[in-house]
Amino acid sequence: MFFKSRVFVLIFFSLIIFNNQVFAISELSEKELKNKTAQAGITVAVKDAVFYNHQSSIKFIDAESDPPVTPGFLEFKNIKSLTTINTGHNIDPGSTNYMGHIYIDIASPEETTTGYNSPYASIVCDDFQTTSFIKVEEINFNGKSIGSLDIVGANFPKWNMFFGAHDCGIDFELGFQFHTTSFKYNYGPEADNTYLGFNNLLIAKEFSGDLVDPSTWQGSGKFKIGDFENNNPATIDIGTREFNGQTDAIISISAPMQGSIRMENIHMGNSDFGPAAIDGINVHRLTIELPGRDLGNNI
Repeated sequence: MFFKSRVFVLIFFSLIIFNNQVFAISELSEKELKNKTAQAGITVAVKDAVFYNHQSSIKFIDAESDPPVTPGFLEFKNIKSLTTINTGHNIDPGSTNYMGHIYIDIASPEETTTGYNSPYASIVCDDFQTTSFIKVEEINFNGKSIGSLDIVGANFPKWNMFFGAHDCGIDFELGFQFHTTSFKYNYGPEADNTYLGFNNLLIAKEFSGDLVDPSTWQGSGKFKIGDFENNNPATIDIGTREFNGQTDAIISISAPMQGSIRMENIHMGNSDFGPAAIDGINVHRLTIELPGRDLGNNI
């Protein structure tokens, strides 16, 4: 028994010392790579997923206030949401009778038709069946209740997220179609019916149909924040800024965007204003800095 064990050990070490090719990593050819599972990314399917979430409070506090000054805050109380998700299953009631999957991949410039010239992570779903109901029971600003929020039937039928990098920052594109049956910000007594509301809020690249007849509106394409196709991504950078002789830490966000927004009805106060259309939005450059430069104090 001892002899057999010793022979096994000798053979094992001989493989390591005299034939290290057994453990070598070799590059695969294109043909070999195509035969490997997941060489073109990951496909995700979700069926009848239900998510219920409750947060008693989310609070944003002004951390720069010094005692004895009480820090200002914005608080959202009793946030409740219910979301259902279906994608990647033969249950689509639409004309295709097939529901699109979520595709996750790493794309390189030579493999895509985009103008973005660096590798990037890609998450895409062009047939996403989801419905969300969100309620914020109270919005509180510095101790004063300023209303509540109700979002009914929100969904994103199509969306994509692309993520790349530059130096020490993030490049991204967020493309989506969006629809919600009702969006209501209640800022007055419920009995007075005073709220800011949008019925059938629609967001997409563009719309067809009669401009004054919301029942004919059909959205196509995606509203985009950032544009990888034309090498104009949205960006997020964290760094420092010299302003008025002071060095401050900042978050800088660049958000070019394009698309269209439609609303079947706008309600304000206790009055209805009818449909609204904002078509052909094309923001080439939009920069947001946090914290700001207090430029508003000079106006």
